[in-house]
Amino acid sequence: MAHWGINPAEGAEPSPTLKMFQEKYGGVIEDRVTTWDESMDALTAAAMSDDPPDMAVYWDKLMPAGFVNGLYRPVDDLIDINGPGWKDTKPVMDLYMYDGKHNVAIPYVADGGILVYNEEYD
Repeated sequence: MAHWGINPAEGAEPSPTLKMFQEKYGGVIEDRVTTWDESMDALTAAAMSDDPPDMAVYWDKLMPAGFVNGLYRPVDDLIDINGPGWKDTKPVMDLYMYDGKHNVAIPYVADGGILVYNEEYD
């Protein structure tokens, strides 16, 4: 569940990542798209229903409550976090551990913002 879809538009080619997933695992991803503004409420409602999503965008606003309340579940049994595919992001995933378990899978880390601090205005 996210505020974007991963499947291509009708007639378009899937992304290389999606194509690899489909070929390697025979998997199909059902997009559950919501708006940015409604995504946290939609995730909460879906998690409390009989049809929670398998994957969802992680909201740091829900930490640690999302882990404690079972909104997110550990991914340790689903992926090999110590494997070579996760070596660059494991240190970041370690920051989101709760009760000894990893609760988010982070595929990449990118610069997303900057904080400017000026001591003269302190």
